Amino acid sequence: MVVLEFEYLYETSRTILTPQQIVYKLGAELQSAVCDYPFPIIAEIAIGETWTRDPFDRLIVSHAKANGRAGLVSRDELIAEHYPNTIW
Repeated sequence: MVVLEFEYLYETSRTILTPQQIVYKLGAELQSAVCDYPFPIIAEIAIGETWTRDPFDRLIVSHAKANGRAGLVSRDELIAEHYPNTIW
């Protein structure tokens, strides 16, 4: 889901890097990787994320929660307010 949001940000000129460039850069600099956790489980967790109507945010936070409350790189203040393991 985060790769799709990167594409959305690229298409709306909110970033100059393509999703592939962002994923590569994050992997190289932070040793992060796109996780293949089962989407149905993430979607089930997202149902309980009622603090936002943004489906990207709901799924991205739920994905981090599903992965043992993993660190989540985001500058989104609303995410940071509702997910304590936000990194920025």
